[in-house]
Amino acid sequence: MKLPRINYRAEWEKLVSRFADELRDKPDLSWPGANRYQAEHQALGHYKLLCFAEKIAKEPLALWGHLTTEQALQLYLINKHHWSPDQVSDLREVDYLYLLWDDPLVRLRHHRRLSTGAETALDW
Repeated sequence: MKLPRINYRAEWEKLVSRFADELRDKPDLSWPGANRYQAEHQALGHYKLLCFAEKIAKEPLALWGHLTTEQALQLYLINKHHWSPDQVSDLREVDYLYLLWDDPLVRLRHHRRLSTGAETALDW
């Protein structure tokens, strides 16, 4: 069974729009100085996470059916760290960004400020 393809451009635009809207609604979240591409920088880590999860979910040798983004990331962490499903069941997006920040397979490290929620945890 062929799994549906995601529209990468639409997902990117949705993430950029999400962060741009957040910056418009909460100007205090803006980084110091003038950075007109802040929304794009913030969206990049989340976009890479989405693409990595999609790669796991569509692995041609996998025995599972279609996984959601969250299920794919949980499966990766369970296999990598030998955690139980209970240990990964309550993780949020910012947790995945933190846990996979330096992972060589994921390669999230592009810019020091990935997101407003993860900025302080990841920027050290």
